[in-house]
Amino acid sequence: MLACPLCRQPLLDEGARFGCPSGHHFDRSRDGYVHLLDPGRGGRRPHGDDREMVAARRRFLDAGHYRPLYDALAGFIPRGSGLLDVGCGEGYFTGALSGDSVSGVDVSQPAVRLAAKAYRTALFVVASGASLPILDASVDVAVSVFAPVFPDELARVVRPGGAAVVVVPGAAHLDGLRALLYREQVPHDEQVPLDGVPGFTAETANRLQFALTLRRDALADLVGMTPYRYAVPDALARVSDIPDLTTHAAFSLRLFRREAVDIHS
Repeated sequence: MLACPLCRQPLLDEGARFGCPSGHHFDRSRDGYVHLLDPGRGGRRPHGDDREMVAARRRFLDAGHYRPLYDALAGFIPRGSGLLDVGCGEGYFTGALSGDSVSGVDVSQPAVRLAAKAYRTALFVVASGASLPILDASVDVAVSVFAPVFPDELARVVRPGGAAVVVVPGAAHLDGLRALLYREQVPHDEQVPLDGVPGFTAETANRLQFALTLRRDALADLVGMTPYRYAVPDALARVSDIPDLTTHAAFSLRLFRREAVDIHS
């Protein structure tokens, strides 16, 4: 499944490292992941979520607050021999994928490091979803949970007849928190970047919504793991003195079937 980020030839697992026929080699880290971020995209400069954001997400998810989404996702994703979690973060939802070969890709090295430590049965890669180090038509099911979606790349790596599963916020997602942080809040529009894209056919949809009551520490982790941490400069300060908050978690799960049509045609 892996492709060399330098020459795009197959990248083979050689145990302590990965190598391609052209002689390019990439060491496997002590934690088991491999760094394949395209050197033209900044090499080993820090990218994506930082350590604090990743740690907050790990605490929040490990506490089970989004467990209903994990369970729904596990029942929603088709089985396949090759599954890829694009924008896997610290790997929590990668655990919902079931197949002979499961891989996770994220541009954040701190996130991939945590994922590799926690989920030894999957292969985790530091790389960008905009330039996946993945061979053409080698993925049975690609999954994106709250991550940027790059239709051209998904069309390239998902085999004809395969699927792409995308999870985006539902209309009421975190409405109670947004009411606290913003004077006016606009419901999420549930738009999925694959809607109307040539080469993909919308096939199955599911919506999930449930109430969340979060105590102070969990609320701080929720803010710390989301874009609200940066979008609202004093967001963490606003929730620091709140003993608990009730809000909704809402998600839209969509499955798109990959047609035998070139997206560039």
